[in-house]
Amino acid sequence: MSTIMVVVEHRLDPKEAIRRIKEAYMGKKAKYASIATVQTEEWEDLAGAVTASVLGTTITGTVQCQEETVTAVCELPLPLKVIFGRDLHEKIENRLTSLLSK
Repeated sequence: MSTIMVVVEHRLDPKEAIRRIKEAYMGKKAKYASIATVQTEEWEDLAGAVTASVLGTTITGTVQCQEETVTAVCELPLPLKVIFGRDLHEKIENRLTSLLSK
């Protein structure tokens, strides 16, 4: 497994930040239900953790909201990181920035 970590600054109340992230996640979960199966999902206070099978490949992700930053970590097989790593990092960073800047 290989790690992609994204840290984004924000000015929101941490509870509002995690609420927005969770809401966006739930929308993506529904949108991609035909190709992704969530194996585990846990949300507690200012953090979330998900393990999913996407097209037969297991991917895990965590998100932790702090007072001024949000840290998202994605663990995926090395071949996928080689193929999608840079794009995936950029997409996560852009999406978090958008969610947290409203």
